[in-house]
Amino acid sequence: MKSTRLLLAVPVLAVAMTATALMSAPAFDNFKSTLGKAEGVKAEVSINDAAGTHKYTITLAKPNKARIDTASQLIVADGNEITTYVKDKNYYYTTPQTPQSLAEAMSGIEYQMWAPFFNEKAFASMTSKKTGDRKIKGEAHSIVTVADQKGDTTMEFYLSDESKMPNRLAITSKTLTGEEKMILASDSIELAAQTADAFAFSAPANSKKVDMSVMGLGKWLHNFDEALTLAKSSNKLVMIDFMASWCGPCKMMEAQVFNTDEFKKATGNMVLVKVDVDEQTAIAQRYGIEAMPTVKFVNGAGEVVHEFVGYGGFDQVMGEVRTAQSKFGK
Repeated sequence: MKSTRLLLAVPVLAVAMTATALMSAPAFDNFKSTLGKAEGVKAEVSINDAAGTHKYTITLAKPNKARIDTASQLIVADGNEITTYVKDKNYYYTTPQTPQSLAEAMSGIEYQMWAPFFNEKAFASMTSKKTGDRKIKGEAHSIVTVADQKGDTTMEFYLSDESKMPNRLAITSKTLTGEEKMILASDSIELAAQTADAFAFSAPANSKKVDMSVMGLGKWLHNFDEALTLAKSSNKLVMIDFMASWCGPCKMMEAQVFNTDEFKKATGNMVLVKVDVDEQTAIAQRYGIEAMPTVKFVNGAGEVVHEFVGYGGFDQVMGEVRTAQSKFGK
């Protein structure tokens, strides 16, 4: 579904806080610690958002294995490569697994609740504060609100006092015309070591393997210097997505635009690179990033050809892509 909603850009200053200024709720610290110490996790989650109600199942194992099953696709990371099966197309492709590619596979905002399993620094740039108590099915829960400094993206966790895990998570991202909301409910959560066969991909009947390295569509790099070198040698335009793991509008642009076939075809002759402003601060400072999402189109020398700030829906982003291509003249 193509969105026409215009989402606010999240200020980068939201994460420009010293460690001593950050607030942290004990219940939230216990959740992160419990999840981080687990050898494995398997959970079924129901989602209610603007698109309706849908579900996913996620299975994780230390140090770097993941399986995410949704209505549209199956992603399996076995530690060496990541296989993505696109269900409605009945094809699959594999890519080498790296810490960056695993993080990208789990970058959807609906998966952020599981981030501490692999990353002990998850949510480090956000504050957490206990805001209430609630009984759910007779079990006591602490309500903890997690937010960036400006409050443009907030996550309200309902954490079980017994298991320390979230029974419910409400995510709110501010927009120029209101708010975008997503409610996640944990139908089941199992903290236990997972068997190796959970991360073995078995190709469905009559499915076809496609070579994404040859197709080159929708493949994002994470090394900025590599992207510039590739663009310079091939005389291509570079599209830089300045983002952060906690940025709601960034996640929506990823899901509603970057994952579509139309976008992948339109940018087939570009070099795509993601820059996490929390992890690649020098690059963010070089380009004067003040809000997110910010997208800049640069040539092989790193010179800006076109740019835009904020997410205004599918048509807006596709229009910016066409404008950048026109200015570049390729």
